[in-house]
Amino acid sequence: MSLDTILFAGCLVHEPLTGVPEVRQRISLSKYPGVSQVHNFAEMFQIIDVLRGEKDVPPHYRKFLTRMTPQLAPVPNARDFCDIDVALLEPASPVEVNFRGYVLSRNCIYQHIVKPLHSVSKEAMQCANSWFRVGLMDLNESVRADTAERMLGYIPTDIAIGTELARAVVTEARPQRSDIERGFRRMQALLGRPIGVVTYTFRYMEDGRAISWPAGFKEEVVSVAESLGLPIFDPSPLVHEFGVSRALLADQGHYSEAFLPTIADALATFAESVVRSA
Repeated sequence: MSLDTILFAGCLVHEPLTGVPEVRQRISLSKYPGVSQVHNFAEMFQIIDVLRGEKDVPPHYRKFLTRMTPQLAPVPNARDFCDIDVALLEPASPVEVNFRGYVLSRNCIYQHIVKPLHSVSKEAMQCANSWFRVGLMDLNESVRADTAERMLGYIPTDIAIGTELARAVVTEARPQRSDIERGFRRMQALLGRPIGVVTYTFRYMEDGRAISWPAGFKEEVVSVAESLGLPIFDPSPLVHEFGVSRALLADQGHYSEAFLPTIADALATFAESVVRSA
């Protein structure tokens, strides 16, 4: 019998559990199929708000800013998630980006605002990269403000997101750091179901070393989860055992097709153990 599961995680959890047919006999994601990949607690809360009908995200924002699927809509049982056996959480970043009452996806910001400037000029590319990586992701307000002002002159008129919205995001988006303990406690209260925590590894070195970003973030997640008695699964030993070059794609941050069945089996086994220990 499969476990009804909801994922609040990124591609390192979603891809194995949705892309390996054999695991579907053990893990079912059918109750909340519209739940998309997330990287931080604020994005998790935003999805729950939509599931509960307490918030809506316009289609244009979903497509370009939040990575939220069109299928995500209010679900009656989201009030207490009574139809869920287990939830898997994978906080992948302590940085939340807010814009006009919405929480933006870092992937969307890069894909739809930063990347289009790469083809404008070298100066535009450098400015956009600094705005994103240093200003937003590193929470450097002086760099964010300086690069945002300069970026306005580089935004192309044919940018897919729309010039007006792109300029507004560059000018108005503000990053802030998550409170990790508050995030876990709030998710416990909102879900009311057994929770398992999957740790996130930003990159792997060729020798197998797991790199956390920002420094200390993974350790903080583990420390808080342990203090709350939440079960934890760290995929990095399995990656090391399988072999980094075989387990990962060339970017050292995403799993290879060859490794997906192995990590999918491990994630399913972890979810089952979370339910048994609840």
